[in-house]
Amino acid sequence: MEEFDFQELKGRIKGKFELQSDFAKAVGMSPVSLSGKLNNKVPFTQPEMNRICDALGIDKEFIPILFFKEKVKTS
Repeated sequence: MEEFDFQELKGRIKGKFELQSDFAKAVGMSPVSLSGKLNNKVPFTQPEMNRICDALGIDKEFIPILFFKEKVKTS
């Protein structure tokens, strides 16, 4: 599976919600599910991306930046 860099998304979550678990609840997913997605174990679905943008007050045009920035591999 392709790995994506979710640092921007994580920063916005931290900026608006104190805890990732609070954010997970706000977007209708479990903290374990959110963690798996942020750690590239499970992909985000389009409806989840839309709910996340709504919860963070981010325009949907930023979906590519938040969810599809490729992780830079270092060797």
